Amino acid sequence: MRIYKILSDFEKFLSFSIDNGELFSKMPDFSAKFRTDSRLNEWVKPKGSFYQSDNFIANKISIPDITTWLSGNLVLNKKAFSSLKTFIDEYGEFLEVDCEGITYYIFNCLKILPDNFIDKNQTREKIVSGIYMGLESVAFKEVDLNMDEYMLFKTNADKLSSLYCTELFVDFVNTNGFKGLLFSKDLTV
Repeated sequence: MRIYKILSDFEKFLSFSIDNGELFSKMPDFSAKFRTDSRLNEWVKPKGSFYQSDNFIANKISIPDITTWLSGNLVLNKKAFSSLKTFIDEYGEFLEVDCEGITYYIFNCLKILPDNFIDKNQTREKIVSGIYMGLESVAFKEVDLNMDEYMLFKTNADKLSSLYCTELFVDFVNTNGFKGLLFSKDLTV
């Protein structure tokens, strides 16, 4: 079974943002290191917004059903949340956000792929002037991986900054016609 990196389709759909001032005013201890810590107990519903990124090239403005926020988190509209809630709730938690009077849901993935499923011989960090810049290459030991247990996950290989999925998630999203995500076979983009 193939593993994909989940990306936002920012060329065809609006991007999602929460202003840092909004986050810090409602949650003074908020940290952008939103990697795999549960936020449910401290979360206070902030205001988010959609905006047109510099890379937006579509002819019409489209709000996505599902997009990303801070790379490793999903943002779902009510329809996507209703369909995906029971399908992915074992992999993380849902946090409400108000977007122009409409409730959206941030999915904070808490599932971390154990390091023994990372092929260390084929995984290399990109370091520029001593600063971590992402992954140059990454590979997983997919043969040993239980794809049901790790349908959505983050990994220590990239400092928990990205969200990965298996074909099970891709098929569910595509079958339900949810728009706004890209699923990349290139895991280092």
